[in-house]
Amino acid sequence: MRRWLVVSALAILVVSGYAVWHYLDTQRTFRITITDTNTTLPTTINLVRGQRDTLVIANQSSQPVTVAGSVIAPHQEFRQYYRSAGDFSFTCSLHGGQSLHVIVRDP
Repeated sequence: MRRWLVVSALAILVVSGYAVWHYLDTQRTFRITITDTNTTLPTTINLVRGQRDTLVIANQSSQPVTVAGSVIAPHQEFRQYYRSAGDFSFTCSLHGGQSLHVIVRDP
């Protein structure tokens, strides 16, 4: 009985450790930094649905920026998690209306 408990406990630890490692290993953050001097945005970003992939837009410029209808104050960040697959397009007020195309696919 005691051996069974030890083996079961070890199996749970191994499976739990793998699940945590796999979850952390598959998380990705895509960061776009907006400054007063950069003039282009990436045209397309590919993400995986769920909270595995995160889009972060950091405003390091001296003025507020509007992206996807959200105002990002200077030295603030906007984080976007995608819970559904699809194609999303955003424009940036600081970059002359340039578009960012985000493609979100199912895992």
